[in-house]
Amino acid sequence: MKRNYNITLKNSWNDISIDDYFKLKGVTNIIDIISILSGESKDTLKDIPMSVIDELVKETDFIHGDVPINTDITDDLLKVRVEGGVEYYYSLNLEIGQWDAGRFMDFMEFSSDADLLYDNMHLLMVICCDKWEVQPPSTWNPFGKEKLVKIPRSERDLIEEAEWGLTTFPISTTLSMLSFFLTIFESFSKDIVGYSAFLTTVTDSMKNLDKIVEKWNSDNHHSIQTSSGSFG
Repeated sequence: MKRNYNITLKNSWNDISIDDYFKLKGVTNIIDIISILSGESKDTLKDIPMSVIDELVKETDFIHGDVPINTDITDDLLKVRVEGGVEYYYSLNLEIGQWDAGRFMDFMEFSSDADLLYDNMHLLMVICCDKWEVQPPSTWNPFGKEKLVKIPRSERDLIEEAEWGLTTFPISTTLSMLSFFLTIFESFSKDIVGYSAFLTTVTDSMKNLDKIVEKWNSDNHHSIQTSSGSFG
């Protein structure tokens, strides 16, 4: 009797979570790769005929290429999360000049060198994101519109959120986000590994954030709001 082997693989970097990305680093065994991309255990895969494995291998070619870095970052809502029956959304906060000092310091602390940057990508992602609670229409007006209410940073558990984000945020979005934010502070290009000199430059510049923003605006023709006004 012919068995139906219904194995579905993630076949794009946009489908790969930060956690998947970490697991794939340095892995060369094709069964291990298929296990990561499918979520199936290796015990399950060992019973599959090689003819099926050969077909699955064709869907893994994308991992041999670079993760695409999207330079057109937006503040669109990224992900929805349900906690205790309540929906929450996450969106990138792109207005660096309006960040409070705590957010800025958190970002700097967890991205101070290349190793920290990679290890803490999931935490950096939630640091750079605002969290919004979805409030349904009131009971007295069931036909009204739902509202999005921003959750204050003081009420957020960033570590717990980061653990959720580890298996949720796509690596392509995450690396694009890091490239965007680090480029704002100092030329980061697209080489995240070449980050070692970044901390010193930014630390020296932290006393005058407006100049960093002004340079970004003049180089990229964007306008970013800062605490002392707007540029561009």
